[in-house]
Amino acid sequence: MRNQYRDSKTSSIPSSRTLALLSIGLLISVLLVPSAFADVFIPSHEYLGYFDSEGIYTVVGNVKNENSFAVIPTITVSVKDGDEIISKTIQHVPLASEKEIPFKIKFFEVSGNIPVLIPAELSYEKLTKAPIPIEILYDNTLIKHKDGHITGRIQNTGDATIYYPKIYAVVHGYERVLDIVQNLEYIEKIEPGEILDFSMYPDPSVTEDVFYYSCFAPV
Repeated sequence: MRNQYRDSKTSSIPSSRTLALLSIGLLISVLLVPSAFADVFIPSHEYLGYFDSEGIYTVVGNVKNENSFAVIPTITVSVKDGDEIISKTIQHVPLASEKEIPFKIKFFEVSGNIPVLIPAELSYEKLTKAPIPIEILYDNTLIKHKDGHITGRIQNTGDATIYYPKIYAVVHGYERVLDIVQNLEYIEKIEPGEILDFSMYPDPSVTEDVFYYSCFAPV
């Protein structure tokens, strides 16, 4: 240790051994420090932008939570439109452990024909209370219709009334995501054990390519 200390004081140029030790130390530090949001992420193949049937640039994505606890995700999406960067931030609904939740953001401000979608920024707030249980009923009532829209039912499987529930879905084409949709009906509340109907419609520009839906019912 004395030799190392003396070398560092008498020479302004680090030795090759010192550089090697520093490099190993930095590598170990990087490996030992976990990424802050490594378990809450947006898969790149489920994050895309497109012009909808009304010509509005729309960004859709799907947030996945692989933590052992529920979170409230905050998503910032940015689009480069010519020389301008347009950013929008949303705080999403609570997301339970091992679950996922889609999102959709419309950029009415985009005026160019070739906007560039920038990778999303994602953070989250940890929740300590258990998520409220609403289940999509995956039975013969969950139907994809010929015009591309879907109808189905949700059930409150808990013991408390849930107010203003929302249903989301990722609309899949063949090996690609087409759209993100939300329930058409306004639902004020759902009582314990109650079953309610819902319907969702994709953007008209993608109806012919709809293959299937992945549905979610967070609160």
